[in-house]
Amino acid sequence: VNLKRLDLDYNKLGGPECEFPDLSKLVNLEQLDLNDNPDLEGDLMSVRRSQKLLFISIHNTKFSGIVPQVLGSNASKLQVLTFHNTKIQGGVPESICNLLLDKGGKLHHLMASCTMECSCCTECHSDEGDDDDKKNSGSKSKKSF
Repeated sequence: VNLKRLDLDYNKLGGPECEFPDLSKLVNLEQLDLNDNPDLEGDLMSVRRSQKLLFISIHNTKFSGIVPQVLGSNASKLQVLTFHNTKIQGGVPESICNLLLDKGGKLHHLMASCTMECSCCTECHSDEGDDDDKKNSGSKSKKSF
């Protein structure tokens, strides 16, 4: 399949009748933009072998699971990765951190939830309902590392 860009942000996707598709056959995929679909469930396993990905934005979704270690090895051209306000567990693998500009990679924007273990994130966001959000009158709190 020759699809390079899948941009479905702000489309109210998700719910019980919406099953997230397997994206592993989209070998030419460069941009995956699914953010701000608060009921959309899925995981990053279906893109873990994608080698052409430049941009992954899945924040403000119900994506769960982990950030696969192999994603950092395969998506060596990755420039943007945002996954704050999701249900993703664990930390950011070292293979993702190694993609940062200061380590010779192309990744310049790595944003996760402030509660995640991430020694290399360029920015973190407090998830909705966090104490930080309440301290900031409901606005999203941005913190730099």
